[in-house]
Amino acid sequence: MKSRVKDVDKGWKRIKRDMRAAKRRAAKIGVQSSEGMRDDGISMLTVAAANEFGTSDGHIPERSYIRASFDENSAKYFRGMKRLAQEIFAGQKTVDGALAIMGMQAQADIQKYMTDLQTPPNAPATIAAKGSDNPLIDTGALRASIRYIVEDR
Repeated sequence: MKSRVKDVDKGWKRIKRDMRAAKRRAAKIGVQSSEGMRDDGISMLTVAAANEFGTSDGHIPERSYIRASFDENSAKYFRGMKRLAQEIFAGQKTVDGALAIMGMQAQADIQKYMTDLQTPPNAPATIAAKGSDNPLIDTGALRASIRYIVEDR
């Protein structure tokens, strides 16, 4: 009596491939190193860090917009990642596609957080010089420089 075994792959190989890819890929959200310089020669990364963490001289107070936005939205992100992981398993999304969706959402959330932030307020001289009282919005360059990229870790 002869026996034959037929291996029918119902998606397991794809799932393993996608999970290996997920370990290697990441969505990075914030001001990317490619953003370059402002007209005054200061890099956007420097501007971003000075506003996120404050300056050691106290001239710019800490106004966390990346960390605070993540903290405010983390439950939403975890729900979204769970849903997207299920879609990856079902073959409805790619790893990069799912990371792009999460990146777009986080980018939009950070930009909204920046627009809505009011504390700590600008000094009266700063408000007079720039013509508005929004602490993180002057020309809009910092807000516009918030981007996501999907890349290898």
